[in-house]
Amino acid sequence: MIPLATYRLQLTQDFNFERAASVVPYLRDLGISHLYLSPIFAAKSDHGYDVVDPTRINPRLGDFDALVATGMPLIIDIVPNHMSASDENPWWRDVVKNGQQSEWARVFDVDWERGGGRVRFGDELNYRRFFEVNELVAVRVEDPWVFDLTHPLIIELVRTGVVDGVRVDHVDGLHDPGAYLRRLRDVLGPDAYIVVEKILAQGEELRPDWPIDGTTGYDFIALADGVFVQPDGLAHLAEGYPPFEELAREAKRRVLLEYFPREIEAIGDPSVVDRIVDLDVYRTYGEERDPRVEQLSDPAMAKGVEDTAFYRYPVLLSRNEVGTDPTQATSIDEFHAFAERRSPTTMNASSTHDAKRSEDARARIDVLSEMPDEWRSLTATWTKRFDPKVNPNDVANFYQLVVGSYVREDDYVDRMLAVMQKSVREAKVDTDWRDPNVGYEERVERFVRRALGDEGFARDIEELLRRIEPAALANSLGRVVLKIFTPGVPDFYQGCEDFNYRLVDPDNRAPASFHATGVKFELIKRCLRLPRGRAYSRVEVTGPEAGRVIAFRRGSVLVVVSRFVLGLVTWADTKVQGRRVGDLLAELPVYAGAD
Repeated sequence: MIPLATYRLQLTQDFNFERAASVVPYLRDLGISHLYLSPIFAAKSDHGYDVVDPTRINPRLGDFDALVATGMPLIIDIVPNHMSASDENPWWRDVVKNGQQSEWARVFDVDWERGGGRVRFGDELNYRRFFEVNELVAVRVEDPWVFDLTHPLIIELVRTGVVDGVRVDHVDGLHDPGAYLRRLRDVLGPDAYIVVEKILAQGEELRPDWPIDGTTGYDFIALADGVFVQPDGLAHLAEGYPPFEELAREAKRRVLLEYFPREIEAIGDPSVVDRIVDLDVYRTYGEERDPRVEQLSDPAMAKGVEDTAFYRYPVLLSRNEVGTDPTQATSIDEFHAFAERRSPTTMNASSTHDAKRSEDARARIDVLSEMPDEWRSLTATWTKRFDPKVNPNDVANFYQLVVGSYVREDDYVDRMLAVMQKSVREAKVDTDWRDPNVGYEERVERFVRRALGDEGFARDIEELLRRIEPAALANSLGRVVLKIFTPGVPDFYQGCEDFNYRLVDPDNRAPASFHATGVKFELIKRCLRLPRGRAYSRVEVTGPEAGRVIAFRRGSVLVVVSRFVLGLVTWADTKVQGRRVGDLLAELPVYAGAD
């Protein structure tokens, strides 16, 4: 069953199945057709991605039947690539104890030859991990016996109608993603909704031979966000920074050599580092004959680009998102072409649990591309005032993060301290997770506290936010309308039915209020009740401000979205199908209506 709209919930011991059941009426009223749940199988941690037993529902999450009883259709997040490498995992515990002789030895991707038949740790570690995380061991799900061992509960939930579909986590980590997905489709049946967490590079298409319904929507974030970025302003902000491609290549090389030396040694070909560094996709699917190379190129991109280079390139942080090229904006023609070829079954996301900044924080930051000279002047003034004595990139990151997230709340300083600590460690320049530089991090903390405790800085930020609010609002509501009416399944991350200015996890894992009533909530509610026909057709915009308008039809619904409205005085004679844009956008900076 293809969902009409999904809503992602991050389950925890505090926000458990019973709590999720309690918000179902609210979400039904919003127009949500399916709950989209974080992993629900027995796991070590609240986030659920460190599964210890895939054959049991996580008892820490409460009464699953209470949620099922609501009748709200469910999509669940499954994690076939890895499990927890801890004593809480009985299969792993037995393998550590008995080595290759364990009855569970086939489950895990262990190089038994290198380990002399035993699991090795430390410098002699001999098992494949999720990225560089020693506490997560890869699973050999390509083995039919292992697949059957790890999937009976998933199959039962889908076949009995308790669950309508699944999101497959980290599909690029699998030995053979295509073979796994074909087997999964076979056991779940033709009607199960299956999407994969697949990060598509710019211009890359989803594999046509995968029998699935689409991805989780990072590609939509990349393209749809880009239409709200002024390309000339982005280029101006990039002046003085090294080419991003250069930073990305250096970061990928460093990550491979520092985090994965054993994996490179096991492959036995020194040229593999250069080959992976040269790739601009997460995985090539067959160009490399050795699957170990394919499984290494994905973490090189994820850890090298997403979790390193993005933190060293503070040009416009709204573009530093998973699957996004931070050097590029999206033209209106590019967006239309993307929408015209888009599958109606794939997900359209705007925020996720892995996003580095929530959609409304990005909407604010986007506006800086419309005022590059003024932004540079402001930041120069602040830097002169505070004399931070930390890496200028970290200073630039901080200023943009404040623009994206600023609120006068008691916990805001603590939130920003946590976000900045993660930011400077991910950059891996002056400190990192493996070897924290306490002195440097203390200087960053002093800078953050001084800036956020300065009333002059607070006034500057509040005045800036007041000025950019109309443009930020247009960007936020524009994302909503594009997400709903572009072909695809609109997906809403918890709390983002209201304005949400959260930053990278764990900041974005904060519980939602589920009491939204404002303009964004009402817009979503109204739009989800409008018909969404299959046909997408671009609509011509004429007049002096045509470049500020995206217009199209989705079936009988006319959609008009404004952009770049900072400093806009009047729409003048700008028209869409003979109708004045100023009239269509008289109440909101977006319009969606059925003729």
